[in-house]
Amino acid sequence: MTDTAQKQSKVGGSSSLWQPLRVSIFRNLLIADVISDIGTFMQNVGAAWLMVSLGAGPIYVALTQTASSLPYFLLSLPAGSAGDIIDRRKLVLV
Repeated sequence: MTDTAQKQSKVGGSSSLWQPLRVSIFRNLLIADVISDIGTFMQNVGAAWLMVSLGAGPIYVALTQTASSLPYFLLSLPAGSAGDIIDRRKLVLV
């Protein structure tokens, strides 16, 4: 065991992959995020399924998927840049 690893185990105890789940706020947010992601996936599959069942061609199914993910691609870079440039507290309030 290295010297820094010994100091870390003495100071903070043993670190584990599951240690963040001991914090209830983090655990609740993680569970809510997983449930939200499952709902988003279900909505995307339902939209594609509806397009297929209505007799639409593959291009319309692809356009439906593109329309659902396009805002993320268009807004992610400007939002990330704004988060780095502008004060984050003011940005979140706006």
